[in-house]
Amino acid sequence: MGATPPFVLASTSPRRSQLLADAGLQFDTLDPGDEPSLVGLEVAELVSELALAKALAGLANLPVAWRKRGVIGADTLVAAGDLILPKPLDHNDARRMLQLLSGSQHQVLTGCALVFADGRHFRRTDIARVEFASIPSAALESYLMGEEWADKAGAYGIQGWAGQWASLVSGSFKTVMGLDPKAVIALFEQSNACPPPSS
Repeated sequence: MGATPPFVLASTSPRRSQLLADAGLQFDTLDPGDEPSLVGLEVAELVSELALAKALAGLANLPVAWRKRGVIGADTLVAAGDLILPKPLDHNDARRMLQLLSGSQHQVLTGCALVFADGRHFRRTDIARVEFASIPSAALESYLMGEEWADKAGAYGIQGWAGQWASLVSGSFKTVMGLDPKAVIALFEQSNACPPPSS
């Protein structure tokens, strides 16, 4: 029987789980429930608060046997100037977002939070900058016919089909994808808890 993973990822995102697993981190996952709704915050503060809210929701739902483990929550937002682009509501919302991003640069922010049952919590936000080429109208409509835009901040995933339009200018590719494993390791180091083992 293997060692108990040192933390729980409060997320149902297959991308985040894959990013951490690919880095050799060992963890369990837990559904944190409904997406928290926060308004009136600047994007950097908002993404940090959303990550913390998810981590705390996961902590509240932890099985008793897992209570001594840390819980990681994460959230990603896209910022085009002063506009915050979360997950699109529908095709029209996705079209609006991608038209805003077309032919310009934007920021992708991923907040990460680590919480413990004793009340300790630690947070960080990583920022990447991405440049989009101009998206031809026909290509955009073809893209929107699929489902890749759904459930992604800014209506795109840089690792998917939309990556043909996107170039990383600065920051981590994994931050744009949804969570850099280095952020998780850094939070464990900050907390002085045992860092998650990696292969």
